[in-house]
Amino acid sequence: MAAFLRHFPPATGAPHGLVAHCVGRRLGRQQQEYILITIWQGQPAFGRGINADGLPAHLTPKSDLLGGRSGSAFEVLASHLGEGFAGARILRIYRGAIAARALEMWQTRAQEQAGVLAESAGLRAVLAGVRIPSDDRTGEVPVMAISAWRDWNAVLTATGGHIDRLVQETELGDLEKPSGVVHYQLLDRESSSAEAAEAR
Repeated sequence: MAAFLRHFPPATGAPHGLVAHCVGRRLGRQQQEYILITIWQGQPAFGRGINADGLPAHLTPKSDLLGGRSGSAFEVLASHLGEGFAGARILRIYRGAIAARALEMWQTRAQEQAGVLAESAGLRAVLAGVRIPSDDRTGEVPVMAISAWRDWNAVLTATGGHIDRLVQETELGDLEKPSGVVHYQLLDRESSSAEAAEAR
């Protein structure tokens, strides 16, 4: 499975409009669980590159190899790509929810905090956004923050050892209801075949 996902983009080249991508294996779980993150230039590129099930189009013919799967799409409202996912080994996915009426304030604060977070030692990239489709902006709106880190020590330093929170200096607790942080080990496309076999 890991070796299969590592071959994104396909040998024919990256889909038009793909800005960045990464593949990770979830940490702290007995059962193997993987994540594929893709970042697109805009809705048209996203629509061309992702099918109706949220799967990259080139994986569709082999979707039966993926077992249980789920997808989410988020509009990026704040970001600092820095070095991108290059050189990162740990991916953190933070999820929460905010009141729809607070979305504009949350976006402003998230943009400010992305800049602060960008100064953290070991951070490679950070993105924050709101789930789409977003036609109904009533009640609560799911939000997400994705951050890529050089190594586990950088994560521990940034969180003060409290790995269940985003980072010490960028809490938006007055706006958000957090639902948790999940950690993944990023997998390198160039890893040896032995490592790929072990990941399966």
